[in-house]
Formats: sequence, C-alpha cells, structure tokens
Amino acid sequence: MANAKTRRIADKAAKYFLLIMAISFLGWAFETSVVFFETKRFYNQGFMKLPFCPIYGCSVLAVYFLLGVPKKSVAKSEEEKGGGVLLKRISHTTVYYVAYLLFAFLIPSVAELIVGAFFDRLFSVRLWSYRSYPLHINGYVCLPVSLVWMGLIFVFMRYFFTPLKRSVFRLPDVFAASLALLLLFAVACDMTLQYLAL
Repeated sequence: MANAKTRRIADKAAKYFLLIMAISFLGWAFETSVVFFETKRFYNQGFMKLPFCPIYGCSVLAVYFLLGVPKKSVAKSEEEKGGGVLLKRISHTTVYYVAYLLFAFLIPSVAELIVGAFFDRLFSVRLWSYRSYPLHINGYVCLPVSLVWMGLIFVFMRYFFTPLKRSVFRLPDVFAASLALLLLFAVACDMTLQYLAL
C-alpha cells in the first residue's frame, strides 16, 4: 500500500515537473519572440542554452498552488482549480478578482527580484535589466512590466493553464517519469555547464 502511494506521488511529481518545463518553454518562446520583433535578430533568452526559462514555469505553478485558477475559468473539478489557499475564504466576486490580480502582480515580481538579484550578486550575470523603464528596483523589476505579467498570468491561468495541465496529466505514467528524468538531467547538465563557463 505504501509502495503504491509513493508511486502515485512520484508520478504526480513527474507530471508537475513536465508542466513546469512546458510553461518554461512557452516563456522562453514568448521572450525570444518579443526580442526578435524588437531587434530583428534571434537571441536566446535566459541563463541556459536549452530553450527554457524556468522562472516562468515556477512562477505559474506558484500561482496555481497559491491562487488556483480564476473563477469562471475552463477548470471543472476542484483539483483542476488548484490550491487557492490565499483566496479560499473570499466570497465577494469583486474582492476576489482584485486580490487575484494583486497576487498575480506580486508573485512574478518577487520571483524576478529574487532570481535577478541572485544571478547578479552571486555570478555577476545580468539576465535582464529594466533600468530604462520607469519605477524600477535596481533594474530587476519595474511597475510597467509587472503589470504586463499580471495581465498575462491572469489570461493564461483563466484560459490556457487547465487545458495544458490536462494534456500533461494524460501522459502515461512511465513515459512521463522517463521524460521528466531526461529533462531534469539535461537541465542539470546545461546549468552546470553555464555555471562553469562563467
């Protein structure tokens, strides 16, 4: 019985990891496209050589577990709606949406601040800079970009997160576990090589 429970937890963890990686790839594709349209040249965004920006996947999963998906989203079951631990007791619709947007603003902003400062201070690597934007904090975060993240997260969580999660969680357990291990190994090697190259 304990073995079956452990296996179920491992299968779920592998699928959540794949979900993080899928969103990380979408984030990389989004950033790369924005830079391409601005500069007319391809520039690999992020610290790694692989096409992933893990800050996207980790931030979106944090939103899912802390806020859940917004009300009236495509989610049907309670499990699909996510944890929503921060907003569980809010019943007033307007207050709920204001709180959701506020946290959708704060979570990626805090993630950008921590990750930006971490790479800058420990490795002297500046992954991005918002110094040319108004109302920035040391170039790591700024109000206009944080407002854009807030809107993008709300739209993504309301319309796209649940279908993506359903697709990932439909994968056969053995395939998902194998793919997760392969990606974990590839990401670990990539990050190690990038660190050694500094």
